[in-house]
Amino acid sequence: MKRLWVVTLMFATGLAFAQDAAKVPLKSPIKGYLVDMLCVRQRKSEGVKLGPAHTKMCLRMPNCVQSGYAVMTPDYQILKFDKSGTDKAMRMLEKSSQDKGFWVSVSGKIDGDEIKVSKIELLKAPAFD
Repeated sequence: MKRLWVVTLMFATGLAFAQDAAKVPLKSPIKGYLVDMLCVRQRKSEGVKLGPAHTKMCLRMPNCVQSGYAVMTPDYQILKFDKSGTDKAMRMLEKSSQDKGFWVSVSGKIDGDEIKVSKIELLKAPAFD
C-alpha cells in the first residue's frame, strides 16, 4: 500500500512539472482574449472558454473594471495589465461594436505575470479546433 502511495505521488508531481514546462515564456506582442481579473478568479472553472464568451457588458461592470484587465492566451496564461493598459482597453471597448470575444494584440514591457501596456489592438479572432 505504501508503494502505491509513493508511485501515485511521483506521478502527480511529474504531471505538475510537465504542465509548468509546457508553458512558454511570453514575449511582446501577446495575442489572446481580453478578460478582467475578477472573472478570471471567479470563473476559473471555465478555463480558456472564458475568453471567447466574455462579454462587453461584463467587461464594463464597475467591479470588473476595478479588478483590472488582462490578456488570456490560448494556453491559459494570464498577463495582467497595468492601470494605463486597463484604461487603453476601456477606450478600445467603447469604440467597438463587438459584443463578446475580444481577441487582442497587446504590446508592452512584460514583468513576471504583468505587462506595462504600450499598445492594444482589437483583432479578428482566429478559429481554434
